[in-house]
Amino acid sequence: MSGTYPAVMGDRGRLVVPAELRERFDLHPGASLVDNLLADRRRSAADEDMNLFDSSALLCFLQDEDGSDIVERKLLGGGACSAVNWSETAQKVRGRGSRDWGLSRGLLLSYEVTVEPVRAEDAELAAVLWGAGSGLSLADRLCLATAERLEATVWTADAAWGTAGRARQVR
Repeated sequence: MSGTYPAVMGDRGRLVVPAELRERFDLHPGASLVDNLLADRRRSAADEDMNLFDSSALLCFLQDEDGSDIVERKLLGGGACSAVNWSETAQKVRGRGSRDWGLSRGLLLSYEVTVEPVRAEDAELAAVLWGAGSGLSLADRLCLATAERLEATVWTADAAWGTAGRARQVR
């Protein structure tokens, strides 16, 4: 069979998936096609390192800015955000008035993003990371410290972070 198939709706308003595709994707009658495909994408993304998202990366995604496609691809594997960066994201979404935080929150949680508490060891490492003129805020340093603890790749849209260590730029 070719790579394209006709879309056929069954008697109960459900998409009829051709037998060849059901077999290839191990779909059983009544199985949710969307859930199955998302599970496959999450399994492949789970083979990668854990992802931690800075508020700038989450805002980039929520506002559909350059780099949002990279953030979305990484969100498919789940990931985490420190409580400080979660708060910063909520504050900036609410402050701009252009988006409802409840909707943004729901969207992020639908990607199975977890909010990681800040621990004393994170706070202490953040203090060590402080440097006059570094361009890194307390929230930035707490995010980097949380990434170290979790051994996670941290995604940011903040150019001041560079790409050293665990930091990765989304644009």
